Amino acid sequence: MIQFNVQDISEYRGQLMGIATLLVIFGHSVGNGVAMPRWMESLCGLSSVGVDIFLLVSGLGLWYSLTSLNGNNVQQGVRCWYLRRYKRILIPYLIIIGFHYTLSVLHGMPISQALFELSTLSYWVNHQGAWFIAMLIPVYALTPLHYRICNKVKSPVLYSSLLIAFMVVISALNYPVESTGCQMVIDNVK
Repeated sequence: MIQFNVQDISEYRGQLMGIATLLVIFGHSVGNGVAMPRWMESLCGLSSVGVDIFLLVSGLGLWYSLTSLNGNNVQQGVRCWYLRRYKRILIPYLIIIGFHYTLSVLHGMPISQALFELSTLSYWVNHQGAWFIAMLIPVYALTPLHYRICNKVKSPVLYSSLLIAFMVVISALNYPVESTGCQMVIDNVK
């Protein structure tokens, strides 16, 4: 019988990220007109699996990094944890996308629109923009809270399972909302 060990995911993290990267690149390639052999095109349908691998490995990384904070000054550690995470995603994002929006403003885009899109709010309202960054910001914000609750409840697996079930039910609800902006936010969460 094969035994699953979470440590194996950590041990092969680089390889898993490499596979995930290739799957995501293949997925974006066909949509952008890249010609490739048929067998490679069949891999393009697996790009969402690449995203899932990224999320799984990243989630485990977040968990393990919070585990290392257990010590005397946890609050200071969590502050440093937030700072490290947000610097890691926001500095490259702001450099690359900031340059893009600077050029866009110079070519006539209203500054308010550029700031709206740069903030990633455009993803939650209009389903446009850097969805991965828009998703990471709240995930990073909520991870220490989830970690703390898991350490306090008797059954963290049950708690996490109920949380996942709740999110699946909320995502599965398909009810109309009067506000188009609110409906777009609900569609994005689905």
